[in-house]
Amino acid sequence: MTDDVATRQDQDERADLHDAFYGALLDKIKQDRYPSLMMLDMLEQLMWGHERQATVEALLDKIKSERYPSPAMLRRLARLAG
Repeated sequence: MTDDVATRQDQDERADLHDAFYGALLDKIKQDRYPSLMMLDMLEQLMWGHERQATVEALLDKIKSERYPSPAMLRRLARLAG
């Protein structure tokens, strides 16, 4: 096995692990009525560029479902969407 192949396999494995963890965290945030700030911070730190849309949509759903959404959630969403 060449170094290039081993490097590519390592990158693929890391991407798979990232996708699994990001997906599990996003699902947990969607399910929790009031997700913890730690989970939201971690999701934001973990997300890759193409995952921004899914993250914004999940937070939008949270805001739409609350009569009085939290200011922290509104600021987070404004930062991610803007």
